[in-house]
Amino acid sequence: SPFVGDVGGGVWEEIDQVQSGLDYGHPEREGYCPGGVLCSPPYGNGGYANPVYAYAHKAVNTNFDSAVIGGDFYIGTAGYPAAYINNYFFSDFARGFIDRLSYIGGQWVRSAFATGGNGIIGLKRGSDGNLYYIAFTSETIRQDGIRRIRYTGSSNQRPTAQISVTPLSGPLNTVYTFSAVGSTDPENNIPFSYFWDFGDGTTATTTTPTTTHTYSSATNEIASVTVTDHGNPAMNSAPATITVYPGNTAPSGTMVLTNTTDNARITTFYAGDTWNFSATGITDDDMGNPPAVTWEIVFHHQNHTHPFIPLVQGNSGQLVN
Repeated sequence: SPFVGDVGGGVWEEIDQVQSGLDYGHPEREGYCPGGVLCSPPYGNGGYANPVYAYAHKAVNTNFDSAVIGGDFYIGTAGYPAAYINNYFFSDFARGFIDRLSYIGGQWVRSAFATGGNGIIGLKRGSDGNLYYIAFTSETIRQDGIRRIRYTGSSNQRPTAQISVTPLSGPLNTVYTFSAVGSTDPENNIPFSYFWDFGDGTTATTTTPTTTHTYSSATNEIASVTVTDHGNPAMNSAPATITVYPGNTAPSGTMVLTNTTDNARITTFYAGDTWNFSATGITDDDMGNPPAVTWEIVFHHQNHTHPFIPLVQGNSGQLVN
């Protein structure tokens, strides 16, 4: 069944494996979440088929910073390293990268492949087994064309590290599980060894891609993992990093909206109406003081969103339009 790149609205870009009889949720769902929502794992499906993979926009509720471009599987014989065989390659028109998905442990895992692309609008395996992409910038800038990505071979290349953590925050007694699953090596020199730096002065080395750690102070920490290539112990990956927030739980509060033009119109926006918005009951048990409140107001257009009102700071404000 085909893999399809589905350009989202303002939050998610997704890759779907299209199969007969499945409902992928359009227009009620985007990525793993209800439309326009950046939700967090564990993801449900709401009765819809989950995408093979989805990634969030760099800035939520912007529809111009990401645009997934469907690609192709590498099954050629052009001499690409074994780690790339049967990988699905895809790109992003706005971000200019080409990445790949490999099927590891029952799930599709994303790895970086190439960056710096300019207006990629198509990606396909050629008859010679190499990958080709089509680039388009504009009709006046002569940087367009069809380009080939050919593997020329080398001695030994550095592996690429991946890192994730569950959860991202919690009380100080929280046990954080770090994972380097998805780390890859062009020559497939595995298993790896993993050097972990938890950001609080504590380090560990493991031969398995997961480890746990508990923090003793409520300080945001940048944790990292570096992967060592067993084909060449001196050949290490660049560190992959992630920020952890020990001793910090999310604040809570309630949003209040009032239509001062006609309070009966509380679910539908009418041009010319005046709305007051405020936040009540804002608490943060970790800090003891009310946290800062920032409002983002977007315009919903069909099944996606556009920027509407610039960010508003403070516990209350007014919208007139």
